Amino acid sequence: MTHLPESIYVIRQGDMVIRPKYDEYQQTNGTEIIRFDQTRKESPFKVQRIIERSCKFYGNNYISKKAETNRITGISSKPPILLTPLFPTYFFQTYSYRQGEKRRRDIQYIDSLEERQKSIRKVNLVNGDA
Repeated sequence: MTHLPESIYVIRQGDMVIRPKYDEYQQTNGTEIIRFDQTRKESPFKVQRIIERSCKFYGNNYISKKAETNRITGISSKPPILLTPLFPTYFFQTYSYRQGEKRRRDIQYIDSLEERQKSIRKVNLVNGDA
């Protein structure tokens, strides 16, 4: 895994999943970024902070992006965030019951969904990760 410098990571094309990282006491300890090329990166910052910083980097803020999504789609809870029209990066917030964590996934890298139990699905990514 590549460790990033103490700056806030900006989401780039090829980032598939952004999820919290935990320490031995099950406390959040930064973020893990899983990329299409199967590399993984770590950041000391929380997932939400990375999303907010990425929105700002691409010329807007998170609140505006969330309001824009709500206006267009009517989705008000856990809306997908389009970071930039330069490359399609729609990050949807999901919750993993198995791991008890919230993740953000880029929809273009989702290959398929497998139903496990009622309202529980396994998300398969295009590079073979799940």
